[in-house]
Amino acid sequence: LRDSMFVAGLLHDIGHLVMFNKIPDLIHDALLRTIQGESLPLYLEEREVIGYDHAQVGAELAKVWNLPNYLIECIEFHHEPEKAKEFKLEVALIHIANSVSSLPYSDALDETDLLTINPSCWEITDLKPIDVQKATSIAQEKINEMKQVFFSK
Repeated sequence: LRDSMFVAGLLHDIGHLVMFNKIPDLIHDALLRTIQGESLPLYLEEREVIGYDHAQVGAELAKVWNLPNYLIECIEFHHEPEKAKEFKLEVALIHIANSVSSLPYSDALDETDLLTINPSCWEITDLKPIDVQKATSIAQEKINEMKQVFFSK
Protein backbone atom coordinates (compact mmCIF):
# COMPACT_ATOMS: atom_id res chain seq x y z
CA LEU A 1 0.00 0.00 0.00
CA ARG A 2 2.82 2.43 0.83
CA ASP A 3 4.40 2.30 -2.65
CA SER A 4 0.97 2.43 -4.27
CA MET A 5 0.04 5.56 -2.37
CA PHE A 6 3.37 7.16 -3.20
CA VAL A 7 2.65 6.64 -6.90
CA ALA A 8 -0.90 7.97 -6.46
CA GLY A 9 0.49 11.05 -4.73
CA LEU A 10 2.88 11.65 -7.60
CA LEU A 11 0.26 11.21 -10.31
CA HIS A 12 -2.90 12.72 -8.81
CA ASP A 13 -2.42 16.08 -10.60
CA ILE A 14 -1.09 14.66 -13.91
CA GLY A 15 -4.04 16.25 -15.70
CA HIS A 16 -2.55 19.68 -15.02
CA LEU A 17 0.51 18.80 -17.08
CA VAL A 18 -1.68 17.86 -20.02
CA MET A 19 -3.79 21.01 -19.70
CA PHE A 20 -0.78 23.33 -19.34
CA ASN A 21 0.68 21.73 -22.46
CA LYS A 22 -2.45 21.59 -24.63
CA ILE A 23 -4.61 24.51 -23.48
CA PRO A 24 -2.29 26.91 -21.65
CA ASP A 25 -4.41 30.03 -22.21
CA LEU A 26 -7.55 28.45 -20.81
CA ILE A 27 -5.84 26.96 -17.76
CA HIS A 28 -4.13 30.32 -17.20
CA ASP A 29 -7.55 32.01 -17.19
CA ALA A 30 -8.84 29.48 -14.63
CA LEU A 31 -5.77 30.04 -12.45
CA LEU A 32 -6.20 33.81 -12.60
CA ARG A 33 -9.80 33.46 -11.47
CA THR A 34 -8.65 31.53 -8.38
CA ILE A 35 -6.32 34.30 -7.24
CA GLN A 36 -8.55 37.29 -8.00
CA GLY A 37 -11.02 37.98 -5.21
CA GLU A 38 -13.49 35.43 -3.92
CA SER A 39 -13.27 32.39 -6.12
CA LEU A 40 -13.98 28.74 -6.42
CA PRO A 41 -11.29 26.10 -5.93
CA LEU A 42 -9.17 25.65 -9.05
CA TYR A 43 -10.82 22.43 -10.19
CA LEU A 44 -14.23 24.16 -10.12
CA GLU A 45 -12.83 27.21 -11.93
CA GLU A 46 -11.45 24.82 -14.56
CA ARG A 47 -14.95 23.42 -15.03
CA GLU A 48 -16.37 26.94 -15.34
CA VAL A 49 -13.77 28.18 -17.83
CA ILE A 50 -12.96 25.00 -19.76
CA GLY A 51 -15.87 22.65 -19.16
CA TYR A 52 -13.83 19.96 -17.38
CA ASP A 53 -11.08 19.80 -14.78
CA HIS A 54 -7.57 18.41 -14.38
CA ALA A 55 -8.83 15.42 -12.37
CA GLN A 56 -11.06 14.35 -15.25
CA VAL A 57 -8.25 14.83 -17.77
CA GLY A 58 -5.80 12.92 -15.58
CA ALA A 59 -8.24 10.04 -15.10
CA GLU A 60 -8.75 9.75 -18.85
CA LEU A 61 -4.99 9.71 -19.38
CA ALA A 62 -4.61 7.03 -16.70
CA LYS A 63 -7.23 4.93 -18.49
CA VAL A 64 -5.41 5.30 -21.82
CA TRP A 65 -2.20 4.24 -20.09
CA ASN A 66 -4.02 1.22 -18.59
CA LEU A 67 -3.06 2.21 -15.06
CA PRO A 68 -4.59 0.28 -12.16
CA ASN A 69 -8.11 1.25 -11.11
CA TYR A 70 -6.97 2.52 -7.70
CA LEU A 71 -4.79 5.10 -9.48
CA ILE A 72 -7.58 6.12 -11.82
CA GLU A 73 -9.90 6.71 -8.85
CA CYS A 74 -7.23 8.58 -6.85
CA ILE A 75 -6.61 10.87 -9.82
CA GLU A 76 -10.26 11.34 -10.75
CA PHE A 77 -11.73 11.90 -7.28
CA HIS A 78 -8.97 13.52 -5.21
CA HIS A 79 -11.05 16.71 -4.97
CA GLU A 80 -14.37 14.89 -4.54
CA PRO A 81 -13.57 11.82 -2.45
CA GLU A 82 -17.22 11.14 -1.78
CA LYS A 83 -17.54 10.05 -5.42
CA ALA A 84 -14.98 7.24 -5.08
CA LYS A 85 -16.45 3.87 -5.88
CA GLU A 86 -14.10 1.01 -5.13
CA PHE A 87 -11.03 2.64 -3.53
CA LYS A 88 -12.51 4.96 -0.92
CA LEU A 89 -9.60 4.66 1.53
CA GLU A 90 -6.95 5.37 -1.09
CA VAL A 91 -8.87 8.34 -2.50
CA ALA A 92 -9.49 9.72 1.00
CA LEU A 93 -5.77 9.54 1.82
CA ILE A 94 -4.81 11.33 -1.40
CA HIS A 95 -7.50 13.94 -0.75
CA ILE A 96 -6.11 14.62 2.73
CA ALA A 97 -2.52 14.77 1.47
CA ASN A 98 -3.50 17.07 -1.41
CA SER A 99 -5.43 19.35 0.94
CA VAL A 100 -2.52 19.63 3.36
CA SER A 101 0.04 20.17 0.59
CA SER A 102 -2.09 23.00 -0.81
CA LEU A 103 -1.98 24.98 2.42
CA PRO A 104 0.30 27.98 2.66
CA TYR A 105 3.56 27.01 4.37
CA SER A 106 3.64 27.57 8.10
CA ASP A 107 5.46 25.96 10.99
CA ALA A 108 2.26 24.78 12.62
CA LEU A 109 -1.18 23.72 11.46
CA ASP A 110 -4.30 24.28 13.45
CA GLU A 111 -7.70 22.70 12.98
CA THR A 112 -9.00 25.63 10.91
CA ASP A 113 -6.31 24.84 8.33
CA LEU A 114 -7.88 21.41 7.88
CA LEU A 115 -11.42 22.61 7.14
CA THR A 116 -10.89 22.06 3.41
CA ILE A 117 -10.68 18.32 4.04
CA ASN A 118 -13.89 16.53 3.19
CA PRO A 119 -15.35 15.41 6.55
CA SER A 120 -16.09 11.91 5.25
CA CYS A 121 -12.34 11.32 4.87
CA TRP A 122 -11.79 11.42 8.63
CA GLU A 123 -14.22 8.55 9.09
CA ILE A 124 -12.98 6.54 6.09
CA THR A 125 -9.33 6.77 7.13
CA ASP A 126 -9.93 6.61 10.89
CA LEU A 127 -7.63 9.62 11.17
CA LYS A 128 -8.23 12.69 13.28
CA PRO A 129 -7.06 16.24 12.61
CA ILE A 130 -4.47 15.88 15.39
CA ASP A 131 -2.93 12.93 13.50
CA VAL A 132 -2.46 15.09 10.42
CA GLN A 133 -1.14 17.96 12.51
CA LYS A 134 1.45 15.68 14.11
CA ALA A 135 2.51 14.15 10.78
CA THR A 136 2.83 17.60 9.24
CA SER A 137 4.88 18.81 12.17
CA ILE A 138 7.29 15.86 11.81
CA ALA A 139 7.58 16.48 8.07
CA GLN A 140 8.33 20.16 8.66
CA GLU A 141 11.06 19.21 11.16
CA LYS A 142 12.63 16.93 8.52
CA ILE A 143 12.43 19.71 5.93
CA ASN A 144 14.16 22.10 8.32
CA GLU A 145 16.88 19.48 8.98
CA MET A 146 17.46 19.10 5.24
CA LYS A 147 17.61 22.86 4.82
CA GLN A 148 20.38 22.92 7.41
CA VAL A 149 22.28 20.18 5.61
CA PHE A 150 22.03 21.77 2.18
CA PHE A 151 21.99 25.49 2.90
CA SER A 152 24.07 26.07 6.02
CA LYS A 153 27.53 27.53 5.63
